[in-house]
Amino acid sequence: MSGPVRRSSADYFLQRFVPALNALLEAAAASGEIRADVTAKDIQYSVSNLCQPAEELGPEYSTRMVALLIGGLRYRAGASLAPSDTARRPRS
Repeated sequence: MSGPVRRSSADYFLQRFVPALNALLEAAAASGEIRADVTAKDIQYSVSNLCQPAEELGPEYSTRMVALLIGGLRYRAGASLAPSDTARRPRS
């Protein structure tokens, strides 16, 4: 599928997905399960980036990145943002 059909499908998905995800995020934030400053766009871009595997780092690194995303959603004031497993972090 390409061209206008694909674009309209993506638009339709986003028109339905973003409000639904925002509603879920707001409910989770209101109950104290996740931080209050997370938006559907934040999740959309984060998951999109997670779908781009870092092949040279192996599947363990992708698993770690998912754990960091989930941990970041649950971050609360006073908690450490430092990853617990810094030894596996790639060096720049």
